[in-house]
Amino acid sequence: DYIIKEKTVLLQKKDSEGFGFVLRGAKAQTPIEEFTPTPAFPALQYLESVDEGGVAWRAGLRMGDFLIEVNGQNVVKVGHRQVVNMIRQGGNSLVLKVVMVTRHPEPPEGPRRR
Repeated sequence: DYIIKEKTVLLQKKDSEGFGFVLRGAKAQTPIEEFTPTPAFPALQYLESVDEGGVAWRAGLRMGDFLIEVNGQNVVKVGHRQVVNMIRQGGNSLVLKVVMVTRHPEPPEGPRRR
């Protein structure tokens, strides 16, 4: 089972700084058109790293967050280069919808009876 938390954040940066995250495109085994989102892997693009104290970090983004929308446009099945271009087109402000996926911890097994 997975716990899925969705959030939308507004990132505002200065000209001289970046948004403070590294986007990574999932290495899909199938072509992008055939990608099917699952609870464990809801989108093709995710945040590989987030600079602690940076713009994205202060907005609540964390490493491993999956990118669902960029400036209101769905990017679940969009390739890496295209998503990067969409982010750049936004200039110094960016609205991202992300989901954080965490696994439910397995319940500890009690003592076994023989």
